[in-house]
Amino acid sequence: MRLLAIETSGLAGSVAAYEAARLLRHIELDPRLRSARTLAPELHTLLAELDWQRTPVDLVAVSAGPGSFTGLRVGVVTAKLLAYAWKCALLGVDTLQALARQLEDQIADDRLAVVLDAGRGQVYAARFRRNSHGAFEADAPTSLLDVESWLASLCAGTAVAGPVLVQLATSLPDGIHIVPRELWLPDARGVALAALERWHRGERDDPFTLVPRYLRPSAAEEKWKARGP
Repeated sequence: MRLLAIETSGLAGSVAAYEAARLLRHIELDPRLRSARTLAPELHTLLAELDWQRTPVDLVAVSAGPGSFTGLRVGVVTAKLLAYAWKCALLGVDTLQALARQLEDQIADDRLAVVLDAGRGQVYAARFRRNSHGAFEADAPTSLLDVESWLASLCAGTAVAGPVLVQLATSLPDGIHIVPRELWLPDARGVALAALERWHRGERDDPFTLVPRYLRPSAAEEKWKARGP
């Protein structure tokens, strides 16, 4: 089985290719440039190196949100086009679920809180707990919270991860374990792991109906609605 994974929910995106659940190639997108400029060239490089341009890919997986509005649109549209062109399966995965999956073998904690910056004093947050197989399962769904509400929800003994901790680390309550900073960013490898879980359950997404999961309107949409009819 060949899998192509795309992660563009933030500034530091990435792409990854797997065959028979083995990582073949992983490329990080240049964080100094928008994914709209870097994703297509890096995908071309990856596919050319693996000689996958004419070889069937079984699954395209993409981070479907939450995250950057522009980044998610670029990633999801690209994944949909590839899946349609290749006539292969498509799966969009929750960004925070993907980050939790990539941390399973990196930390020993049984409880994990994943958090991303949503701006305006808010965060995208989700909680996970290890199951009997050692995998992180969602203990609470991904949601949009005020920073104060998220901080108040944390329990001692919980590990936390996410790039917004650059601003929030000093505000965390006692007894919280901060995951090493180099593990904070969502990555295409986590997208692949989360997608494989859905794949084995027989789940598939429709290229015509899959859309990014923003959890709230964009600033432009809110301004338009505020103008009224």
